[in-house]
Amino acid sequence: MTEAVLKGILVKLLRTEIPSAVVFRHEDRLSHGHPDISFTCNRKTTWIEVKFANPDFVSKGIQELTMLRLDLVGSAIYVVYSQTEEGLKYTYIVYPREIGEPTGQWRIPPFGGFAHKSVCNYLQELHNVNNYRS
Repeated sequence: MTEAVLKGILVKLLRTEIPSAVVFRHEDRLSHGHPDISFTCNRKTTWIEVKFANPDFVSKGIQELTMLRLDLVGSAIYVVYSQTEEGLKYTYIVYPREIGEPTGQWRIPPFGGFAHKSVCNYLQELHNVNNYRS
């Protein structure tokens, strides 16, 4: 499993499960610091940075600064897919100000497995979406 594959699965599920949303995957190998995904629905945009911790991940300083700035003026989250050395899988939704803190201090408890649906549910609630397909 790679970060790119996890992003692809998440984007496809968001587009399928929440059809009233506009979902873009932003990829630019020449510039750094831009979040991976934008999710817009009900006149609100949430910027999403996806990380795959196998078991750790690296976050660049400019990326962290951009996510902090976006969260101050709007909405931004990290989706961290984690796989331990023992093979256990978890999904975390993390606020930018929590990146760098131990996982036990992140506000939202982890979901078991690579929980793409749980991320969809979170965004649905955040954006007050009522056309979500269960």
